Amino acid sequence: MSFSCRIVTPSAAAFSGSVEYASIPAHDGQLGVADGRAPLLVKLGTGLLRLDTEGDAQWFAVHGGFAQVGAEGLVVLAEQCEAPSEVDLEAARAALAEANAAVQSSGSVAEAEAAQQASRARIDLAGKN
Repeated sequence: MSFSCRIVTPSAAAFSGSVEYASIPAHDGQLGVADGRAPLLVKLGTGLLRLDTEGDAQWFAVHGGFAQVGAEGLVVLAEQCEAPSEVDLEAARAALAEANAAVQSSGSVAEAEAAQQASRARIDLAGKN
C-alpha cells in the first residue's frame, strides 16, 4: 500500500507523490514510515531521507525541520533539502575537511559537529546518483 508524501522547504516543494515507504532522519535516529502508521510529529535531524516508490528509491539530504504523519500521509517541512543532482561533491568534501579542522580548534564543538554531519550527509547523498 502507498501513501501521500510531500517534502517542502521555505523556498520550494522538493517532492510530492505517492510512496510505499519512507525512512526519515529524526533528531534521535532514523524513523521508518509505512502506510497505516499511527499519527506522529517528529523533529528532523540532519541526514539522508529515502522514499521508496514503485520499484525505485529517491534520496534527499535534509537538514532540520519537522515531519508529520497524519490522515494526509507524510509531510516533511525541512529547513533545507537537497537531491543528489544538487550536490557539489568536491565542495561537500572541502566543507567536511573544514568542519573536521574546526572540531579540533574551535570552542564551538556543537557547531563544528553539526557542520560535519551536514557535510557527511551531502557526501553520502552524492553517491546515490
